[in-house]
Amino acid sequence: MSETRTHLVDTPHGEILVEDGGSPDGLGVVVHPGSPGSRLLSGAGVESAAESGLRLLSFDTATAARPTRG
Repeated sequence: MSETRTHLVDTPHGEILVEDGGSPDGLGVVVHPGSPGSRLLSGAGVESAAESGLRLLSFDTATAARPTRG
């Protein structure tokens, strides 16, 4: 089973959590979680991406993010 990795990314509006899974060296595909939603990727989606040589990148939406600056 492919694992996911979580990263804390600093932006001008605060920090957001980004999750990636699939092939670490694969072509990146941004997955928009919608609202309400979260960055969490499904195991089946991550497995399929890894088998296809893709890397999925998802992020928390503004309502789920942790803003640290005004």
